[in-house]
Amino acid sequence: MRSRNGGSPARKSRLDLVFLTERGTSETHQNIVQRHWHKLQLARGVVVPVLDKAGKPVVDKKGKPALAPKYSGLHNLRHFFASLVHRPAGSWRSGARP
Repeated sequence: MRSRNGGSPARKSRLDLVFLTERGTSETHQNIVQRHWHKLQLARGVVVPVLDKAGKPVVDKKGKPALAPKYSGLHNLRHFFASLVHRPAGSWRSGARP
């Protein structure tokens, strides 16, 4: 196995895990969610407004509504996949909404 930059071989985990850090250690679920899943949702606009204790929208320093990722964990991906594979043939196409 080669490293991302094509240099020396990447270190193989003694645990043979799928999700590894750059250093070859196991990636935690929390890090995957915070570093990747939440950032992906924010980048794609899958968000909800942040509300204060009174239920009013919080604004950032620029006066724009503060936004948070809509889904907190990866479990929702299981539901999305299940709904995707159980759709009638041909009903899923680019741009279509489930």
